[in-house]
Amino acid sequence: MYGVFQTMPAQSKQEQTGGDDTGGVALVGFRIAGTSHADKTFYILVIYNSINIVATINGRIVFFDDARLAPAVLDLAETGSKYAERVPSEAELVCDPHGVIQAVLCGGFDDNSHIVNFINILTDMLFAVGLEIPAKWRTVLFDFADHLTFDQYYAGFFEEREGSRELVKDALLWCVGTVVVNSTLLCRNDGPAKL
Repeated sequence: MYGVFQTMPAQSKQEQTGGDDTGGVALVGFRIAGTSHADKTFYILVIYNSINIVATINGRIVFFDDARLAPAVLDLAETGSKYAERVPSEAELVCDPHGVIQAVLCGGFDDNSHIVNFINILTDMLFAVGLEIPAKWRTVLFDFADHLTFDQYYAGFFEEREGSRELVKDALLWCVGTVVVNSTLLCRNDGPAKL
């Protein structure tokens, strides 16, 4: 699998920025269906360099409800404070967990790479809290992500592997649930950003 956030080769980045640091910060949104007419987006920060590191505080992934909290979260995070001046104000990627699972169950084409990006972000989040996907789901999920990396058409992938849609769905649900129980939520209404 390949990461969602790619950095330029160090030499070209240095030439463009005049510095020697190739990393950065990405703001990633997760859209959750709201009970009213509006969906709600929660954010995480991903510090990227040679690998993606999801921002954590006290060993927990930090979700926050307002993109303007990103600098405070990065300041509190266990890694990434050296990138504080690079915090974006808008999400580079917005994931829709419900939409991805519905696409896995009923779809056949990953236009805009929503599914593969979601899988890659989930694996980065699990890595951040020191967890791995159980073996019973890992192989089919990683095979699916590898397939999507090179071919957005995925109906054939599932046709060749009976029952794999359900396995991928179950793997995604396990990943989402595991991320949630290993996360903390920082809300704008909580006052100053402190945990």
